[in-house]
Amino acid sequence: MGLRNNYGNNNKDILTDRIKELSVIKDYWDGLYYVRKARARNRDFRNGRQWSSKEIEMIERAGNFPITNNYISLMLRNLIGQYITNAGSPVAVARRKKSANISRVLSNALGAISFMNKDDIKDRDMLEDLALGGIACSEVRYGYIPEKDRYDVITRNVNVNNLFFNTDIVDTCLDNLYVIGEICDVPLSYILNNFADPNNPDDEKFIREIYSYTKIKKSDTLSSYFNDMYPTQDTKELDNLDFFLSGSQNKLRYYIVWTKERKVFLKYHDTLNATYGYSELSKREIDFINETRKIEEIKKGGLAEEAKLIKYEQSCEFVWRYKYITPNGYVLREGETPYKHQSHPYSLYFYNIIDGEIHPIISDVISQQRFINKMSMQIDFMMGRAAKGVLFIPKQMLGGKYTEEELAHLWSTFDGTFAYDYKPGMPLPTQIHGNPHIQDASMMYQMQLSAMQEILGVNSAIQGQSASASVAASRYAQETANAQLNSKDLFERFVAYKEHKYTKIAKLVLQYYDQTRFDWIAEQEGVEINYDDIKNFEFDVEISQANVNGTYSMTESDQLYQMLLQGMIDLQTYLDISPASYAEKLSTILDKRRQEAEEQAMQQAAMQQAMQQEQAAIQQQAMQQQQAMQEAQEEQPQQQQQAPKNTQEEKLSIDERKMQEAKQNLEANPTDEQLKAALLNE
Repeated sequence: MGLRNNYGNNNKDILTDRIKELSVIKDYWDGLYYVRKARARNRDFRNGRQWSSKEIEMIERAGNFPITNNYISLMLRNLIGQYITNAGSPVAVARRKKSANISRVLSNALGAISFMNKDDIKDRDMLEDLALGGIACSEVRYGYIPEKDRYDVITRNVNVNNLFFNTDIVDTCLDNLYVIGEICDVPLSYILNNFADPNNPDDEKFIREIYSYTKIKKSDTLSSYFNDMYPTQDTKELDNLDFFLSGSQNKLRYYIVWTKERKVFLKYHDTLNATYGYSELSKREIDFINETRKIEEIKKGGLAEEAKLIKYEQSCEFVWRYKYITPNGYVLREGETPYKHQSHPYSLYFYNIIDGEIHPIISDVISQQRFINKMSMQIDFMMGRAAKGVLFIPKQMLGGKYTEEELAHLWSTFDGTFAYDYKPGMPLPTQIHGNPHIQDASMMYQMQLSAMQEILGVNSAIQGQSASASVAASRYAQETANAQLNSKDLFERFVAYKEHKYTKIAKLVLQYYDQTRFDWIAEQEGVEINYDDIKNFEFDVEISQANVNGTYSMTESDQLYQMLLQGMIDLQTYLDISPASYAEKLSTILDKRRQEAEEQAMQQAAMQQAMQQEQAAIQQQAMQQQQAMQEAQEEQPQQQQQAPKNTQEEKLSIDERKMQEAKQNLEANPTDEQLKAALLNE
């Protein structure tokens, strides 16, 4: 259909409704004006712009220049340094022990995605933004990465100036968040590449038509930025941002709007295959399927009531929908959330929100910073106007020998001398040094500096400054621990933001990674997983880190190591408790080796048992052979005794056969001689 005839872009009534919708969104964006203003002020103080133009003019008119002692920047860098020391890494914690291997694979994927997106750097910037503006927001989506030539999870920090959401939120849980989005200013080439169908030339023509109200230059490439009305890299464009018009001549405006909307579903339960969920079919279609199943059951010889049907009921749920919309109401793309976590792609968190008011931590020290600057200027003025070695010389001493300039020069020259005619009562030359009373100003200066350090939890101990010899080590340690209590709230809120962010990353990994990718990660971890179990994996994301009060993590490690050496704990317990970065990896290696050793021991035991069985079989066979030989030896003498008897019996049987044959012959042909012989024999 193309963009022209899709999304209701050819319906004037729909376009009018969208303009009204943008007006409501503009009200939300305007409602964050004071948040953006406070953030800009805190940002300027952080960057050293701490005097107003009127104050600078007054100071310069007095013949001086403004002095800025930027302690806010120093303390922010210290807070970021504490965070880097204990940043930690995301870990997917399985809710069931049998899913431990999947937990390891998913944790590995989270670490790889964090490294690919340079999230360690992005998180530092976001922590600073949270301290300056009180809001941390990032986008987590799945898309194509040209540098890697593959699809993967992409993270991006969202600028608070471009962000909007419904401004009736009253808590950090965001339970009543129903609108969120951002303003996007991009070149024309970006919009054409992302929203125009290359197979439909009318899409590009339509996009150029809907942006015809802007002064688009012929060049729509990135090189056109150099001819922009804001050619310098500064804050002008964002500080002067307008909701409907882009501040750049070569950028076009559109809005990403995510809204939570009510939708009517059919909740079903299919008793035939034991499935349930939300159906995309209508009631009529489900009723037709049920009637078909009844007819089939009757054909089988059963009753219609025995057929397994689809049970359903109407239900209402909230769904998140997205919309890419132009300032004049045309939609470039829209639809329901494509993510299985059924939410928007943003991770939003506030430092502190009470009754809907967002209050960043840096706002608490702006007054102290201004007072410190004023005290510095006051001390400088007092020092500048104090007498610095003014020389008083009576004119009688000149006596025409020296001019005032010559005498002043001789007075200040090393080893300089001059002669004069002394007269009784003549006063000697006097040099006056002013003594400005800056002690009180210095005291006020230190008081405000201490107040700033206490508010942000960045005292001299946290900064690693050397303590005096009179301060005991235990007291120094206690001061460090106490100072970190003030910054603990900031760090824990930021950890909660990171857990929310990496939970969305993990859910996108489970949704979009295929079996080949999971198998590769599992191979790197040296474990085996079932791909079917991954999709139903239940987990929680935690930021694995040492104690936020990490100044004494080395001391804790030393104590654990001493307990290991003394035999109070075993190696596995040491690795489970130790905050060392290598502990988890070493524990995994030892578990793997222990498992290999157990398998090897089982194999050796099986081989030994097989050898014993074989030896027993050989011994039994040898005994049987020996017994057979003994029985054979016992039977041989008996056979030898029976042998002569058998021979004699055989001879008797032969003679008897001969006698019978002779009798038969005589009976057949008797002669005299034969009769005589027969008679004699008888």
